Amino acid sequence: FPDLAETGTFRVGAIEDVVAEFDDDAFDVVYSVETLQHLHPDAEWVFDELARVAGALLVTVENEGDGDDGSGVEGESAKTTGGDPADGPAVNYVDGEVPLYYRDWNDVFTGVGLAEVESRSLDRDTFRAFVPK
Repeated sequence: FPDLAETGTFRVGAIEDVVAEFDDDAFDVVYSVETLQHLHPDAEWVFDELARVAGALLVTVENEGDGDDGSGVEGESAKTTGGDPADGPAVNYVDGEVPLYYRDWNDVFTGVGLAEVESRSLDRDTFRAFVPK
């Protein structure tokens, strides 16, 4: 993608530090692969911001906690803490230190005003596409 490197604008940093900078509908498409699942529950406001900046489409490919996150730990033991939605999302620590929070991404993004238009289960993730209502 050399053309993209020459013409694109790139920001390096935590999404929490940059997402509020963007105008409403700033991007035609917002695309996340195995990234949002690492956001701490204290940063869930970011989901509202992503819905705000996504013009036509928001696509997620995230782990929803089917018990096999590819870490080699399967079944319920993969979810080391949590599990009761009232307590926040269940969490598994990848490589013992990187938190992976299990969420139902349909609930997350329909809850911030988007409509799901497609969903597919993949090997270890769920693909979901959302549009503004």
